[in-house]
Amino acid sequence: AVLYLAEALMQNEKFDEAATQYARFIELAPDDWRGPAGLASVEIVPTLIDNPTPYEVEAVRIFNSREDDYSSAFGDHRASALIFASSREDALGRDNDRWTGQKHTSLFVSYQDRNGVWGRPVLLDEGPVNTEFNEGAPSVNTSATTMFFTRCLPGTDKDIGCRIFRSSREGANWAAPQEIKLTSDSLVTVGHPAISPDELSLYFVSDMPGSIGTKDIWVARRRAPGDEFGPPENLGPVINTPGNEMFPFVREDGTLYFASDGHPGMGGLDIFMAKRSPDGWEEPVNLGVPINSAGDDFGIVFQAGREQGFF
Repeated sequence: AVLYLAEALMQNEKFDEAATQYARFIELAPDDWRGPAGLASVEIVPTLIDNPTPYEVEAVRIFNSREDDYSSAFGDHRASALIFASSREDALGRDNDRWTGQKHTSLFVSYQDRNGVWGRPVLLDEGPVNTEFNEGAPSVNTSATTMFFTRCLPGTDKDIGCRIFRSSREGANWAAPQEIKLTSDSLVTVGHPAISPDELSLYFVSDMPGSIGTKDIWVARRRAPGDEFGPPENLGPVINTPGNEMFPFVREDGTLYFASDGHPGMGGLDIFMAKRSPDGWEEPVNLGVPINSAGDDFGIVFQAGREQGFF
């Protein structure tokens, strides 16, 4: 209860009060990593607030509904199509998700006209990509010919677990998706795919054995774009924490962006970036204010060659 109070105070930007509760939690549970991590977040908040980055953030009203709208990907090489997940009323399926109370998410797409104006989002399709269950977290290759996404299929008495699927473009439509085989364990969750620009590395999120925290970022590699992916590798303790690392995205230079509630931040999920050196991953950098806030910030994508995108 003390931990949840501290986290709620962080969400309400009452950072000094949150620090008091994190200190209480450390006394009550000295071996729990969340106490020191919470205090570390409180300590860096003033620096993040006092040193905002040059990014400008604004809500794009045409994309957003009363329900959840998140996790986008550019659907063509001109960045004039945006595919994202939404639980809005137009989503397929009649039943509600038992975790969110909202409709199961479907993939939607919005197109930008020649004047740069985004159109009203519509269903990406009514099958074979979208189903009556949850589809989300799309990632499209550079040539916009292949899309990776997450699908979660509930069983009769339990969740089978989320899986990553791949669909190829056939003209204006997407073909029947095929599962990417990354695990044979039906109880393991696999999702949030991010294909690298060279299409040789597939980053994803999982709780599979070997994970450091609740959700870790993993990578599976292949020699050529047409090959199957090899065995998954955990990105290791520089990237992954005992908490949640999710929603990866890889830019043209190989820089990894992801969301985390384990690295010190503003509260909830913050967005981080990490560069790769010959010696491995460098220490992740918090993207700071105004991209990060006391709420959950995640699912960032950048337009190729430009310092702009969506999250």
